[in-house]
Amino acid sequence: MRIEKNGLTPVLADRHNDKRLNSPNDLVYGSDGTLFFTDPPFGLPKFAPDPRREQPHSGVYSVKDGNVRLGSTDFTGPNYRVRLDVSGAGAPRKSAEVTKK
Repeated sequence: MRIEKNGLTPVLADRHNDKRLNSPNDLVYGSDGTLFFTDPPFGLPKFAPDPRREQPHSGVYSVKDGNVRLGSTDFTGPNYRVRLDVSGAGAPRKSAEVTKK
């Protein structure tokens, strides 16, 4: 969430490929201003099997200039502290380190 000078809090990302995100969590900004975040299902009442779940995976996403991109679906854990090495392209490298809390 970002709070603007006028007090408004614009939504930076709530969908990917026209499907609602699960429950964005664990945010980190890259040096180029790209926002990376994990998206586990634990904000949903029934977690992964919740019938309202629209994303089929717990992904790592990025958002910059209003564009939401899926960076990885390789993570199975629910909730992570994320340290990402960011390439100039604004995408997580394969060597991204994700550790369980």
